[in-house]
Amino acid sequence: AGRAALLVQACDAAAGGRSKLSSLFAAARAQSGRPSRPENPGREWSLLTAAELAAPFGRDHLVHVALSSGGLALRLDAEFARLSRLRADG
Repeated sequence: AGRAALLVQACDAAAGGRSKLSSLFAAARAQSGRPSRPENPGREWSLLTAAELAAPFGRDHLVHVALSSGGLALRLDAEFARLSRLRADG
């Protein structure tokens, strides 16, 4: 429905599923007419494995997480940006 502000997908998820959800996320955001803003980043990240993504939720395996705008989405977006920079640096 275009309410998701952040999409997190496991890096070891099937490429077809990741691609399909990415397309749906982008289309819903475009249709909603809501531009990306600091409080509603509209970004997607794929830096963690399914096991790493699942751990904070108390699960063994988690492939996709969509978050609506708000404090948690902002914090996760900032932390994923930081992790991305750390991995790029070395």
